[in-house]
Amino acid sequence: MSRVVYFTTWKCASTFLLRLCTDIARHRGVPLYTAGVKEGRIKTADMAAHPFWQEKAFVAGPVRRRIFAPADFPFDRVGTIIHLRDPRDVLVSLYFHKLYSMRDTMPGRIGPEEVRAWEERGIDDFVLSHIHQYLAVYDEYLDLSRTYQVPILTYEELVTSTATYLAKVGAHLGLEDDFVATLVERHTKAFAPREESADQHIRKITPGDHREKLQESTIRALTERFGAYFDAVPQFEPAAAAS
Repeated sequence: MSRVVYFTTWKCASTFLLRLCTDIARHRGVPLYTAGVKEGRIKTADMAAHPFWQEKAFVAGPVRRRIFAPADFPFDRVGTIIHLRDPRDVLVSLYFHKLYSMRDTMPGRIGPEEVRAWEERGIDDFVLSHIHQYLAVYDEYLDLSRTYQVPILTYEELVTSTATYLAKVGAHLGLEDDFVATLVERHTKAFAPREESADQHIRKITPGDHREKLQESTIRALTERFGAYFDAVPQFEPAAAAS
């Protein structure tokens, strides 16, 4: 595939996906386009209208919303991948990201008063209050997958079987076996089990974290709201999708 578009959303290992897209772009000798705030990247608001979409060869990713790409782009004729995570774990990760990682240094950070307010209200209230932010995103991706037969790969497979995940990426994008082997060797260690530490911005990556952090009633509500996603992704970890 001469053009690659790698979709994901926030809190789904997008830092790793940026490294992966960088590797693929360098291997192919094509430019990489990605949204972000660092120098050289495209501002998110400018991405859908950027002229790179008309180029004959590029890698775009990670792209964190379907709406950041042109509506009429031929996704069925390029190497398009959607990468998603159990939304219940995403929302748990978002809580710690907002209250600990973002509060001091990052754009969009929240102030100390809001941090204290959310800490008092608790993670369950936070998660339920932020469902709407992700429902639209997951709906976009389910529609994209169904309309253009775009494969959905999962964060869960990435962190539990990195080699299998990368083999699927390689097969879909037509990457050479030796290059895929290089990717496996280069990136597998990134997903070694680790102890979480909120103050040091270290999150546990093991799938199913929502079961340790959320009340059963919250899990049931999330499972019901995101039911279409669990139904649409047959390769999703069954235990992670259970309420």
